[in-house]
Amino acid sequence: MNLNEQIQNIRARIWLLREDRDTVWNQARSRSEVHAYIRDKVADWGAKFEQRARLNLRLLAAGHVGVDLLGANAYGSDVGLGEALVALRGAEAVEAALTRHLDAEVPPGLDRAERSARLFQIEAEIEALEVEEEALIEASEQTDRPVARRRDAKPHVVLGERDPVPQRRSPHYMGLDDAPTKRPPHAAYPSFPGRP
Repeated sequence: MNLNEQIQNIRARIWLLREDRDTVWNQARSRSEVHAYIRDKVADWGAKFEQRARLNLRLLAAGHVGVDLLGANAYGSDVGLGEALVALRGAEAVEAALTRHLDAEVPPGLDRAERSARLFQIEAEIEALEVEEEALIEASEQTDRPVARRRDAKPHVVLGERDPVPQRRSPHYMGLDDAPTKRPPHAAYPSFPGRP
């Protein structure tokens, strides 16, 4: 395999790793985390309705007239649909209805810690491939058919230096240990179709 083919092979692997990184990044919650979120929300709705029902009973017992059992309460808030459904149908039935299509619509994904570790691993693999790519590009410059660098080649890799900010590869820097909705540093510049 000549140098050009080797470089193209590395670039294809980098592209696949970037696709994998984007897939992992774009699913902020795993299926189990989505299910846990729904379960917690349903429990919260049930607790709110119970609190409201007890308050309304005390208001009625104290002689208040015009206590709206499902409308605005003493705090001025209406019963939400979720609260009403949990009260009328039960938490298990509401949770089952909300998670009915969970397996079909949400991929298994990775839990938060696994996701963070996988993104860190992908970034390290991309970095290693880019160093290998740069070595082959430098070797191609000694031939009559040099290969051009990618436009998005990292300057520190091209210059053969260590990463000037090594902590940026850490899950903490990428915002994965405290906020799953933060965008990673590479997402500041979206990739376009056809762009390496």
